[in-house]
Amino acid sequence: MLKRIVSLGAAVLLTAALVSGCSEKPADSQGGGGTSATENTINPNNVDFEGRTVKIWASYQVDPRLNEAAKEDPKYEDNCAFWDQLEEEFNCTIEILTEEDFDYFRNGFLNAFASGEVIADAITGDMTYSYPTWIINDMLEPLDDIMDVYGEDPNSPWDPEISQNFVYNGKCYATKEKNLTLPKYVMYFNERLFREEESLKDYDLFELVRNKEWTWDKFLEVAKAGTIDKDGDGQADIMGVASRAQPGSFLIDGLVASNGNYFVRREGDQVLFDLDSPNGLAALELAYRMAWDDKCLGITGVFDSWTGGEDEFKAGRVAIFAGDRGDMSFNKDMEDKIGMLPFPIGPDSGGEYIGDYPAFDFWGVVAGCQDPDKVAALITAINTPREEQTVESVYESQVDMEENLEMIQIMLDSRVNTSYYGYKVFIDELLWSDYGLREGKSPSTFVAEKKPIIESALEVLWTPITLE
Repeated sequence: MLKRIVSLGAAVLLTAALVSGCSEKPADSQGGGGTSATENTINPNNVDFEGRTVKIWASYQVDPRLNEAAKEDPKYEDNCAFWDQLEEEFNCTIEILTEEDFDYFRNGFLNAFASGEVIADAITGDMTYSYPTWIINDMLEPLDDIMDVYGEDPNSPWDPEISQNFVYNGKCYATKEKNLTLPKYVMYFNERLFREEESLKDYDLFELVRNKEWTWDKFLEVAKAGTIDKDGDGQADIMGVASRAQPGSFLIDGLVASNGNYFVRREGDQVLFDLDSPNGLAALELAYRMAWDDKCLGITGVFDSWTGGEDEFKAGRVAIFAGDRGDMSFNKDMEDKIGMLPFPIGPDSGGEYIGDYPAFDFWGVVAGCQDPDKVAALITAINTPREEQTVESVYESQVDMEENLEMIQIMLDSRVNTSYYGYKVFIDELLWSDYGLREGKSPSTFVAEKKPIIESALEVLWTPITLE
């Protein structure tokens, strides 16, 4: 139990030191969207807050009425009307306490709780900056008895698989709405290069994916074919593969997931380092081979930066780019069309595509708040879709090749819901790592060096904070 003492002391400083990195803001933060907000009740159980203010602690602005960016949504007026309806039907005023500084989002809440202040009724935001600290210190209400987090009611908006990832001591403390968000890591290819370059013309990547022939071996074959020295000077003018982030970082992250490894594994409430397992090391070894033996993965020169691989891909000098789900926006910046692909099938994946879908943003109810059951009903209403979503309705305007919609569906079907990416964010040693590729360090050496550091960080991370 967290002792509520005014001074946080060194414990919070230690927590802050362990947590770093950046996050993507969820694209689906409007609580559904679509039909006229006045057609049907959104409060079927007639929950009544009796006019009080309900506060939501958030790492991003979830209320479209206060969100300038939300005005670009063609359903903006409907979304605003929906929030007006929420306040009317639940007889409350909703106040969003937005803290986009993630350090303060985490530690501001921790400070308030430690001093005995119930700073909000509900909370939403990037859980990677707060998990498991808030849960193991009893700062969130168990949801099992006040919300249908496991989808027993077919009308429940909550994703039961994601809910399972936030179970601690047999209780669920956070969840997320069902959605059509892609796995974190996605591959993209330059359609023109595969149409024009002789070494690539015979590869129909979409067909390979359909036939489940898009494997690590085939990926390596294509990457080598796409590394092209056009002027014969011994230097590749077109690189087969490039990655976002430190050289090879996003590529390795995606390969690890595609082979059924998530850096750590959970045994009950225990979290154990797992990158040194055979399927984890295999991903690092493939990237190492591509970078240093086959030289078809760009890691030096222009590629040795966060955006180097992105810049080269946009310039038409990379065949395949390992990025994330948000990079489909590249089609706005390129004359060439881009295709989307799942990460290839790993040798230990059971013959299936696997895409890691980390539970970034979440919803929870603050421990000690007034009327937690009512708060649960309100956040359920916020996240209940008002119209059916399809791949076409969500993604059609964002892609420039029809086949990409099929690939998106395959990726959605392949995603594995985990909260494990959150552990990586806490563990700076891995998230912002080049995995030893810069130094040409073997995967086994790299992992052996990192393992004790990461195990120590995990032990601290999962130790309840006692403030004295």
